[in-house]
Amino acid sequence: MQSEANPKLSVLLPVYNAEKYVGEAIESILNQTFNDFELIIANDGSSDKSGEIIKTFESKDSRIVISNNAVNQGKTPTINRIYSLAKGQYLTIHDADDFSEIDRFEKQIRFLEENRDYIVCGCFFNTISDKGELFSRNRLNENHADMIASLLKGSQIHGPTAIFRNGILKDKCLYRPYFEDNYEDVDLIYRLLTLDKGYNFPEFLYNYRILETSLCRKDVNVRNRNLYEVVLFLMKQRMNGEVDALDRGEVNLVDNYFDSITKKYYQDLALIHREAASYYLYWGMKKLAIKESIKAIKKSPLALRNYRTLLYCLRKSIF
Repeated sequence: MQSEANPKLSVLLPVYNAEKYVGEAIESILNQTFNDFELIIANDGSSDKSGEIIKTFESKDSRIVISNNAVNQGKTPTINRIYSLAKGQYLTIHDADDFSEIDRFEKQIRFLEENRDYIVCGCFFNTISDKGELFSRNRLNENHADMIASLLKGSQIHGPTAIFRNGILKDKCLYRPYFEDNYEDVDLIYRLLTLDKGYNFPEFLYNYRILETSLCRKDVNVRNRNLYEVVLFLMKQRMNGEVDALDRGEVNLVDNYFDSITKKYYQDLALIHREAASYYLYWGMKKLAIKESIKAIKKSPLALRNYRTLLYCLRKSIF
């Protein structure tokens, strides 16, 4: 099991109302071929049976540390709190509704051990449905140079797949509160990548479940649709050798930038609903896509593009 000294890896697992999947997530962690880790679980005030399920594992494995929230606080403050408990040389943040392949930790940590000039290692990943059916297989850039060249195009390491060196970030928090449980993991990855080198292990070692109830999907709004632009805004400051605005405490500067890029939503009140329809349709959530199309029409009944959006969603739902 775990070495007598501090564990090599700390796995942080925040849990909120994940009774259908949390058992599978925990088992996929405990059954890893690499076993020198601690698993720090926080039940974030779940109202379902998640807490009971977690307790069934507590007495079975000495690597498990449980530190619960009395009431729901959200993923960001929960992660930052249990981060202070982590003793491992490496860290990873695992989602409670996902699962890892049995050799994920072994392969990623071996890479980091053999390549000391890298601080973070992710991997390719599958997206799956609520029933575990394959939705897509996702390959990302492997080497650091390609990642840096593609930073403006999208996240270069999928957050839950990342294993990174503990102590690299000088902050007391992993997730910055500004991102309010959306794009907080992308911000973390981009902060790491602007410090030193990253890599994606070229195997599908993580399974990411697409759920309508996920934090990033249950409410598509102007803020969570545009926070990625804020991540890029801050990243560009760091790449220019600056301390970024959030780390300087200039939240008003970030707010002003956000206001400047979201003016279009006040000029076109239906825009966010068309974007939400497109988003839901991409992930196969056809009923939600149709609902958002109807909302767009209600907001701007004279705009033909709203009707075109509805027709497109209906056609995709039928064929």
